Amino acid sequence: MPSFEGLFPVEYPDRLAKFIETVGQVGGHAVLAEDGADINGLIHSIYPDASVIASSLPYIEATVDPDDVQDAAGLNGTDLGVVEGKIAVAENGCVWIPQTMK
Repeated sequence: MPSFEGLFPVEYPDRLAKFIETVGQVGGHAVLAEDGADINGLIHSIYPDASVIASSLPYIEATVDPDDVQDAAGLNGTDLGVVEGKIAVAENGCVWIPQTMK
């Protein structure tokens, strides 16, 4: 992974607000969780019909661990995938996800 030091050439008065705004502009919906929030409860409140949840994160109550699936076809029928992003990009509403999983 490259160093992220000094990687913020564009400045915004409130980077979080700009990120949330940009996500909405590109068709997404950002949800800001409070510190200590029940992340699994939040996921189920946003996606109440998701019955197949794929994630390899130890704190997510997933029904499928994608790292245990033999090939990508084994994830057919997945309603929701939960991954951990490392950097949010305010300019385009993207999240950098490290390729540390299978």
